[in-house]
Amino acid sequence: MPFSRHAVAETVDTAVQPAPQDKVVWGACSVNCGSRCALRLHVRDDEVYWVETDNTGDDVYGNHQVRACLRGRSMRRRMNHPERLKLPDETRRQTWRR
Repeated sequence: MPFSRHAVAETVDTAVQPAPQDKVVWGACSVNCGSRCALRLHVRDDEVYWVETDNTGDDVYGNHQVRACLRGRSMRRRMNHPERLKLPDETRRQTWRR
């Protein structure tokens, strides 16, 4: 059966989980919606391993938490992709010196 709870349970068991030794830094979502939701990024070995949404404070009327959507929470896949451009011109690192 394609929709069984067992397949989901196996996926959760193998998912990347945050570890106590991870460095936690704050970032902002950069997808194309304009909300710039706050993200807690767990960094291990200079690579983002886990992305959490803002979970600080109480979610009360008048002071609600802005939580990132699934696109924002999947940002680590875009940041860690091996084909991601890190420089404007990958063939040669540019400098301002002449």
